[in-house]
Amino acid sequence: MTQAYKLVLRNRLEEIPRIAETVERFCLRHELAPRIAMHLTLALDELATNAISHGFAPDIAHADAIRLSLTLDDDAVQAVIEDRGRPFDPLSVPPTDTGLGLEARAVGGLGVHLVREVMDEVRYERTNGLNRVYLRKRCDNEK
Repeated sequence: MTQAYKLVLRNRLEEIPRIAETVERFCLRHELAPRIAMHLTLALDELATNAISHGFAPDIAHADAIRLSLTLDDDAVQAVIEDRGRPFDPLSVPPTDTGLGLEARAVGGLGVHLVREVMDEVRYERTNGLNRVYLRKRCDNEK
C-alpha cells in the first residue's frame, strides 16, 4: 500500500477543482492510466459537490468539512471521502433508469448513477457523525 494522498476541503464549491488537481498528481506519480484519473475525479467531484450542496448550512463555513484520501494497493486505487454534513447514504438513491426519456426521469440521482458506473466498488457508512464513502477502482480493467 502506498502513502496516502490527503486533501482537506472547506464546504465551498470553489474548493472542488482541488480534487482534480490532487487526483491528477496521484495518478501521475503512480503512472496510472488517464481514464482512472478521469473516473476518480468524476466520482469524488460528484460526492463532494453533493456534500457541499446538501449536507451543510450554506451560511456556515467549516475549514475541515470534507476529507479525502487516496492510496494504491497491488491492483486498485482506494479512495475515502468523508464529510461532517447531514447524514446521507448516496447508495440509498435508487438506480437511474437511463432508458427513460428525460421528461419521464426523476430529478437528481444521475451523479450517483455515474459514481456507481465508473467505480468497481462503492460502500457507505455513517460513523461518529461522519458520512464516509469508500471507493475502489481497479487499475487492470477497462471499465
